[in-house]
Amino acid sequence: MKPYLFLGCLLASCTSPHFNETADTKLFSCDGLFSANPGPEELADLFGSENLSEGEIDVGEGISEPGTLLFEQQLNQKIAILWDSQEQKHRIRQVRISGEASSWATESGISLGSSLNEIEGINREPFRLSGFGWDYGGTVTSWGSGVLRNADAGNSCRLTLRLAPASDLTAESGIADSWYSQVLGEREYSSDHPAMQALNPEVYEMILSYEL
Repeated sequence: MKPYLFLGCLLASCTSPHFNETADTKLFSCDGLFSANPGPEELADLFGSENLSEGEIDVGEGISEPGTLLFEQQLNQKIAILWDSQEQKHRIRQVRISGEASSWATESGISLGSSLNEIEGINREPFRLSGFGWDYGGTVTSWGSGVLRNADAGNSCRLTLRLAPASDLTAESGIADSWYSQVLGEREYSSDHPAMQALNPEVYEMILSYEL
């Protein structure tokens, strides 16, 4: 079902007006539910007004912005939304999920907690990502010619993934620490770098950025 048809169906009450856990409603994709650009009223109809709240959203480098939170108290469903204007909320600018696990996932099955090796398998070739140890560390910068290069919707939307080694792994000294030190800083590394393979970092943040 096309996203806009699915959205229209929900708003027309052809199903329950509140969020139900189907594969379609949990699709985190440029072509998914949020591509229809639902406003605050539509979000309340879709997910239930009791599941919407306003709050500060961490956007990196110690900066936070006001936005809308869905399912704030349900970590596996929580979503943060940034608007073109927090006052008017005409258009969605970003949709973000972060943490260790989420019920939201891409069409290919990538979600919070997906590992570098798993993503490589889905992409069918190595990809490139930034080094660790800074706010935007572990950001995927290129899918190369892999199948995930089509995850974006042209210039209208971009899917960003950020990965990090498990915190208990990097906290340990010895071998893990030596691998970590090889892939630090604001430069790109291939996912098939020996240190990346050894650390096998996992997705901790996913962002849909829409063109305004």
